Amino acid sequence: MLLFPTLMLALAGILGVFQLGLTQLQLARDAFTQTRLLAIGHPLERFEDTSYKVTESGKWVCVTASKKFLIDLEAQACLLKHGL
Repeated sequence: MLLFPTLMLALAGILGVFQLGLTQLQLARDAFTQTRLLAIGHPLERFEDTSYKVTESGKWVCVTASKKFLIDLEAQACLLKHGL
């Protein structure tokens, strides 16, 4: 009798964690894309509901992307600048 609600709650939890993982992967991809664009000299693009923090140190450029989902998610990517 209590098996069905327990299974539904477990399924909802698994799907929620899966969605959180997909959002984190998307955020990491966006951070890398922004870093790559900045490294080759293009301007920063803005994506919806995502904030970016750019850090430059010598020849390195880093972008930290953050997004508020169920919790605060953050991903960082760093690359060497190309060219002069």
